[in-house]
Amino acid sequence: MNPKTLLSLTTTTLVGGALLFGFAQAKKSRIVNDVTESELKTITVESWDNPAPAAPYGWELFTDKDGQKKDGNEDQIYDESRPYKPAQTDLKESPQAIREVKLIPGKPADVGNVDSASAKVLGVKFQFTFPGNNVATIRPPRVPEYQLTRVRDYLDDNNSNKDQKIYGIELPGNVKKISVWVCARGNEYDLEGWVMDYMFNNHILKFGSLDFIGWKPLVVDVPPTIVQEADSYPQARTLVFKQFKIRSHKNSPGGPVYLFFDELRVLSDTYDVHFDGATIDFDNDDCQLKMRAEKLLQKNGALPPAHKVRECEGGSAAPAAPAPAGPAGK
Repeated sequence: MNPKTLLSLTTTTLVGGALLFGFAQAKKSRIVNDVTESELKTITVESWDNPAPAAPYGWELFTDKDGQKKDGNEDQIYDESRPYKPAQTDLKESPQAIREVKLIPGKPADVGNVDSASAKVLGVKFQFTFPGNNVATIRPPRVPEYQLTRVRDYLDDNNSNKDQKIYGIELPGNVKKISVWVCARGNEYDLEGWVMDYMFNNHILKFGSLDFIGWKPLVVDVPPTIVQEADSYPQARTLVFKQFKIRSHKNSPGGPVYLFFDELRVLSDTYDVHFDGATIDFDNDDCQLKMRAEKLLQKNGALPPAHKVRECEGGSAAPAAPAPAGPAGK
């Protein structure tokens, strides 16, 4: 080899190594108060390994042929005057469709963070009598484990921002991608995921075709047009995962469809700004609002075990100062 060429390669290697080392050092010494920073983490938000005690099916399955409109907007706001009945027992079987859901032992071979002995997947089976526009919906059951309280950021017609109860899975951080492992058998259907933003608007995210065989991770990007943060502190305005929808093609063949789901995950930016004064609370509501995002990360195991989330025990603000006394004799 030409000595000049060797010298050039050696110099390039050294410079490249120095740049990589410098980049690593820069990442280690990043400024924690820089609001442009990010902390991307992959977080499992539902594994179906430990179902809620009140939900032996894990999740619910129903179809658009079950005699009720199931478009994702029903029960958007919890109505305590309407007693809840599980879809598996409340809806009668339709002559146009069958459906069944249950938890089954197993997991994808490439999922290594779960004990094979206790791992479970969500199995669904459905079949439609006629081809055409057929839809199956899979959603969390209406049980306390999936009930969320959301605070409106705006006043309603009664000048109130009263808390609202909804159902779903609150997604930690600023979500960039959502993924789910699916085991399919080559059926011509498409998979959607429905999320709700902090303004109570539903958004449909398309995972894509289910026309494949075996386990496969399906991933969808969350577009930046779905607002997940505010300009003020606290910035987080978390999304809620509401349900999956499985849609047929107009020429989808008949026969039973078997699908299995595991490891619903998000890729999220979990960074939150920290500053002197963040621990001063106007009242307990103020504290709860500020700590909501951090508690959600703790719930999903996204924080180090040694990390302690500050508890809210009431407002820490000092009592109002008494009005200054007037002149003597007045």
